[in-house]
Amino acid sequence: MRGLFATTTGRVILLVAIVIVPVLAWNASTAATSIRAEQERVALGVAASHLDEIVVTRRWVAEHAGVWVIATPGVEPNPYLPEGERELEAADGTRLVRVNPAYLVRLTDELLARERGVSVRVTAFEPLNPENAPDEWESQALTRFIASLADSEPIYAIVDVDGAPVLRYAIPLAHEESCAGCHVDSITTVGEVRGTLSLTMAYAPFADAADDLVRRSYLRILALGALAFALVGLLGSMLVRTEARLRDANESLAEANAELERQSAAKTRFLGTMSHELRTPLNSIIGFSGILSMGMAGDLSPEQRKQVGIINSAGKQLVALINDILDLSKIEAGRIVLVAEEFAAAAVLDGVVDIVRPLAEERGLELRVSTAGAEGTLYSDRRRIEQVLINLVANAIKHTDSGYVAISVVPGVDEVTFVVEDTGVGLSAIEVEGIFEEFPQVAADSRQTRGAGIGLMISRTLARLLGGELTVESEPGCGSVFTFRVPRRLPEAPAQET
Repeated sequence: MRGLFATTTGRVILLVAIVIVPVLAWNASTAATSIRAEQERVALGVAASHLDEIVVTRRWVAEHAGVWVIATPGVEPNPYLPEGERELEAADGTRLVRVNPAYLVRLTDELLARERGVSVRVTAFEPLNPENAPDEWESQALTRFIASLADSEPIYAIVDVDGAPVLRYAIPLAHEESCAGCHVDSITTVGEVRGTLSLTMAYAPFADAADDLVRRSYLRILALGALAFALVGLLGSMLVRTEARLRDANESLAEANAELERQSAAKTRFLGTMSHELRTPLNSIIGFSGILSMGMAGDLSPEQRKQVGIINSAGKQLVALINDILDLSKIEAGRIVLVAEEFAAAAVLDGVVDIVRPLAEERGLELRVSTAGAEGTLYSDRRRIEQVLINLVANAIKHTDSGYVAISVVPGVDEVTFVVEDTGVGLSAIEVEGIFEEFPQVAADSRQTRGAGIGLMISRTLARLLGGELTVESEPGCGSVFTFRVPRRLPEAPAQET
């Protein structure tokens, strides 16, 4: 468990678990409140149903000026009626008792009390029967009814009586047309409140039912909470294991990257050492073969001169290949350092032409140079710009058997565009797509010249490091056009050194 909460994932899971607790508590509280409110509505519905039945029955009795029922020990004459209207004797000798609305409520109350434990009575501030005088709660309800007339909503309260909850429920009794037959001397008018119909019943059954439903709700919520915690724990365990595996994988990857960096550094050191060891004898071979070729060590026969020229050319190609491999190694290691200086575009063009012109003359090609757009200066790495242009022009010369290679400049406000065009064999669409990759594969019949196939890839990489771009347009048999765009100022150029 300690390992679980020691990780970020574990702490997030702990936070989720902490959030679940108040959410479950809130749901339990909300459910309990809702259940008790619903049980209260049920109790009020029962009370309203009892009183509605009594009100309808009272109205019927009032409209018929009372009803006559057989006298029984529980139904005695109403002493509050005029003496001649209390009872009568039928022709068969049966004794009948007159029941008015108020007496009906009293009889109904006795029945409800016996069978349902419910008490119902009529109360008024000036009742004929003193037993119908209102208690304190009924007085408050009656006062509110009189103040707001007969359209008042029922009034209810749940009160404690001898330690048990009791529902008190009251509705107003208004003076109706049917009441006039009995209450001829009443000073109230139709629509005014004469009294209240009050109901009292035990609320414990409803409260007990609510408590039972609340307990069941708590049990369901606890079960859901336990399930949620179990799922969170299971998910947390899975996430921790996954995180541990990911951490191990990252550590292994970091170790592998560190090993690759060590190997790359070792390769760079090896290439640096080997390039020095290789260039020293190669430069000697190039120098001595040049001396032999110029006849400074004695005359050579044509065949000997040819063979010495091959040696000199092969030496230069090996030196160029070594330089390309060193540049590629630096690019892979991210160790290319750009040194910005201010120079004229025309000066770059002149320097490149001086280097590549002998190559063009050797292959019998015309070298066309246009300096019309070479106005202005650049603030960039001159050596790298010259390296890109030399690679492009040398590459064009290599792959052009006849015709010309042209170099031109297109000036711009913020950039300079160098264009190298040749009349060589051209490139297919597939070759164009992969021409800037390492060791591009091209058709055998279109490349009968020498080269390792990394010069153009290095050139594009340098162009992008300089903030520019290198593109090509070509078709088979129509030559190629390489476009090298470079900004006049090197992006984020370091301070100019003197």
